[in-house]
Amino acid sequence: MKRLVNLSFVNSKTGVKRAIHKQLHRAAFTLVELLVVITIIGILIALLLPAVQAAREAARRMQCTNNLKQYMLAMHGYHDAFSSFPAGRCGPRASGGFGGIHSENYNNARTCTWSAALWVLPFMEQSARYDLYIAGVKAGNGVSCSAFYKASCPDTATFNATAREAFAALLTTPGIAAFQCPSDPMSSQPTYNDWAAAPDYPNAVNNYVTCRGDTFLHDDPSSSCFPRGMFAAKRWYGAEACTDGTSNTAFLSERCIRKSATDKSIRGGSQDGGLAVLTNPSVCAALRNGDQHTGAILTPDGQGIFDGRGPYGSFCTVLPPNSPSCTGTSMNGIVSANSYHSGGANVAFGDGSVHFISDTIDNNGGTGNYQNYSYSYSADRTAPSYFGVWGAMGTRSGGETVTL
Repeated sequence: MKRLVNLSFVNSKTGVKRAIHKQLHRAAFTLVELLVVITIIGILIALLLPAVQAAREAARRMQCTNNLKQYMLAMHGYHDAFSSFPAGRCGPRASGGFGGIHSENYNNARTCTWSAALWVLPFMEQSARYDLYIAGVKAGNGVSCSAFYKASCPDTATFNATAREAFAALLTTPGIAAFQCPSDPMSSQPTYNDWAAAPDYPNAVNNYVTCRGDTFLHDDPSSSCFPRGMFAAKRWYGAEACTDGTSNTAFLSERCIRKSATDKSIRGGSQDGGLAVLTNPSVCAALRNGDQHTGAILTPDGQGIFDGRGPYGSFCTVLPPNSPSCTGTSMNGIVSANSYHSGGANVAFGDGSVHFISDTIDNNGGTGNYQNYSYSYSADRTAPSYFGVWGAMGTRSGGETVTL
């Protein structure tokens, strides 16, 4: 008797064997498949990388905003204690180095250079660092300076070697994180003082500067001209002086740290604009090529951590953020706010709020000049700003109705 064979079963079994055999021989990718996979991965990375970078910059910008808020809280702490905000700059200083720390020439006196950042240190949990200043002044001239400088502290001092060491520790790098914008690649790098013939000591830096308003004349404590903002040399304004309202008045902004003495970048540096910038700020605005100054670069440029002098420790609301900065004569000129945040800069207002101000903000085309600023030389100084919305933000008592 013949055995019947199920051919369909044999065929199916053979097919399975062939499929298994074929699969075993295709365990690896072909070259084409590998290239396709690599291409897909590359596209995904290209799509994700900008998003990652944007997220990191958003975090850095948020930290910068928090720094300015902390600075403003310290400002208000000072105001609560002394019924005024700190002066834009004041206090004794010896030449030959910021604070008199350069060994070759620290016995000659210069005045009114310490910025508002110094005076608010105790309100930022930095009392130990502030005490170095008090020790330096006392060692240098034998005077026990008031813990919070006003008229009781001398303008000048002859510093000795002991004072020099105290100031060296006060100004040393890496500085104070609350004064450094994390988006600025130079925020953790040292700068060098501009008064010494042979700078030899690294100073910590400060990315946050006070607003002197829409006036671009030199803030000279011995002259009759005072800026229209909330901060000026040897002037302590209380909240009552801000009749435009603290929520409408700029107090602080960012300013980038210059990369080198020859750096022509608009971010941080300044250029020689000639006397023309004092009669027409648009001349300064035109001295740019992309993100570079086209005029002769002014050297040296410091921006030390507590240097309050006009070009280094302040900004004016004449040209919008990330515009060129120009000096016309002496320290007269236009110092623009700037930052490494795309499209503008963070600005802190008197009520403690921080707003991102676009570099396209209205400034009335930069028209107006200091010769027309009769209020710059008078006791009134209450005329509206020539410089549009941006100028109005800088004045403390311009009577403008512009709000954010």
